[in-house]
Amino acid sequence: MARSPISIAALVGAGIIGPGGGGHPAPTNYQIIANATGVANVGGTVANTGIYNHSRQRHKNGKVAVRNIRFVDQLIRITTGTGVEVASPAQALNYDVALEKAASVEALLYGGVANPLLNPGTTNITDPSTATLAADEEFWSRYIRQVTAGANGFSQTGNIYNDQQGFTLTTKRTLLALGAFNASGTVASNAYSPTAILGIPDSPIASLIAVADSIGDNQADNNTAAAGGFINRATLNVDGHVFNWARQTVGGNSMNAQQSLTLLQKALWQYATDILFALATNDLASAGTTLQNLKDRFTVLANYAQSITGPYGKRLRVHASSIIPRGTFDAGQEAIRVAYNAWLAAGADGLCDKYHDTASAVVSAPSTWPSGDQIHPPPAEHANMASVLAANLVPFQDPYYMPVAA
Repeated sequence: MARSPISIAALVGAGIIGPGGGGHPAPTNYQIIANATGVANVGGTVANTGIYNHSRQRHKNGKVAVRNIRFVDQLIRITTGTGVEVASPAQALNYDVALEKAASVEALLYGGVANPLLNPGTTNITDPSTATLAADEEFWSRYIRQVTAGANGFSQTGNIYNDQQGFTLTTKRTLLALGAFNASGTVASNAYSPTAILGIPDSPIASLIAVADSIGDNQADNNTAAAGGFINRATLNVDGHVFNWARQTVGGNSMNAQQSLTLLQKALWQYATDILFALATNDLASAGTTLQNLKDRFTVLANYAQSITGPYGKRLRVHASSIIPRGTFDAGQEAIRVAYNAWLAAGADGLCDKYHDTASAVVSAPSTWPSGDQIHPPPAEHANMASVLAANLVPFQDPYYMPVAA
């Protein structure tokens, strides 16, 4: 028997089901709840003892209000050109962190400690904020990172152009202030974003981690907040809302580089409902790579992703985008590209829950691309690919949705 509106309201008020949650329980587990975050993929600006790196980054929450907001800081970096994960920076840094909203700023602690020393190769999560975010609310992360011993570097997540600010100084500006840091007398430097931002939503909502190469990362797209690569473009507007996501993207990334099951990046997959693999073009470009090689590498990644239980007690939903045309592929590689895309489109032997046919959205020939390398498409093609991805993500906003196999 269907519940009456009064009984539904009572269950929502008691926290038994989430508001607008389709009768599913109110969320209780942490998950990714904002955009403009990601694993560092740019080497740090070298600085000496006593130097402070100030960073401020704008973020936006998706279509559901959230609470218990926490910042994740992984002191690692994905290496450009290889996708290999390394500890970065090379030495420990002190971290001062705050969450800024339109009219308030709150310092965030790590295990009750302000300005802790964080070590390379570690994952660190702040204590929960007392602030809440309304649906579709913008907010800012504020960081002051300090070199404490010897020469060190301030790594960052590149290609996030969302109202960033980053500079170094020998003195410390005010952390708990509204608006941009006072940048007078400073030296421009890396702008840092948290690796991910977690929280508990008021009702069920999806979140995504994208594992991608330079095309998904942004190369040859416009360096603006509204662009920043086809994945960022798509997730900015999925049915009128941000689709919460975190980047694990870098130029030169490949499925082969991601085979290790011990990567710290993978420790964050439990905070997502969906994972997108926008990889494989660099695998195929490597001499001697066969269709079976591509299938085997995707199988390793997808099997691991499907073994992970996400925030709603469900396995991760696995997405894959096409290998788009590439002017440097020979006839044999092009045949493999077409066959691999067809395998993904057919479900990848049950391992791909959603295939995003970004290749068909690319309408211009690689030989005409302004990048000149016949690998990286121009902004117009990023926009075309984003349209495909954004439309396909609409039903996936419901974390309980699972497409019916063809």
